[in-house]
Amino acid sequence: MAMKAPGESRFAVLFRTHFWDDFAERQYRRLVERSRGGEVFILVDETNGAVPIPHDNVVRYTENDLLALGLAKAGTGNFLWFNGDYSLYVFFERFPDFDHYIMVEYDVAANRDMGEMVARSVEKGYDFIGLTTVHPDIGWNFTDGCLDLYRLEDIQQRLICIALFSRAAVSHLFARRKEHSRAFERGEIRRWPFCEAYIPTELALGGFRMGELSEFGPLDHYEWRPSYVETDLGEMTGQAFVHPVLDPNRYIVHTMKHLWPPENYFIPGSKVRRRIRRVPSSVYWPVLSKALKERVTESWRKRVLRKPAAKALTRT
Repeated sequence: MAMKAPGESRFAVLFRTHFWDDFAERQYRRLVERSRGGEVFILVDETNGAVPIPHDNVVRYTENDLLALGLAKAGTGNFLWFNGDYSLYVFFERFPDFDHYIMVEYDVAANRDMGEMVARSVEKGYDFIGLTTVHPDIGWNFTDGCLDLYRLEDIQQRLICIALFSRAAVSHLFARRKEHSRAFERGEIRRWPFCEAYIPTELALGGFRMGELSEFGPLDHYEWRPSYVETDLGEMTGQAFVHPVLDPNRYIVHTMKHLWPPENYFIPGSKVRRRIRRVPSSVYWPVLSKALKERVTESWRKRVLRKPAAKALTRT
């Protein structure tokens, strides 16, 4: 590992993934180009099996490794997605001596250098940099999971698709997650905070200083949806960061999951049609056909289920 010069911050860039293919390789190489001065690691979840990766700087972990750290298996839906901060602690446990840690999801494209983020963090005294989207309220999907631990007015939200942490911030978050895990196992708390609420809320309550990802440039294409095809990146060089960026096959699956109804594809100029036709028909047609079939089946099922109730009402 490279040695830190006096006055410099030694930082690690963590490329987080659960698979490896040509797309992951391209995304990884793009990140390496933006990480000069830092040490880039691949942080891979192998809970569902070994992931062959042709690089040496790979940190592998499974769900059992997380549990062995004293972290609770809590939250709803996909365990490792809900607790997106857990993988950071795996790395921190093995490499606790970096001054800063930048965790980057596989579907983020960076047009700013990671060293710039670190330099700003040092200059401003930031312990965390992420993107504020909205201040959570009782209507936010993940508010309820926070209420066993935090007051509503204290809950914050940050996107962590790419996020910077100081060593002190990671240490604090890790310690608090373990403390909460013990309370969860004892039954003292029932609900579990989502990572994008837990991180900023804990850091704010702990007195840590937080910066905004938007300080590094435009973020017009940085959210959890819609997705973008990686071939569009050449048109987005003015954006600081882009998310989610996907290869054509993943793009169409993600797009069809969040665009509805699929039959709007047949309406010229519709949003569904415009977004789907960003990729070749050979890519989108099988996914679109499946969505259309499911739509027809769902509509038929609803009509069938309504008929008996109507007849029963007539007899009465």
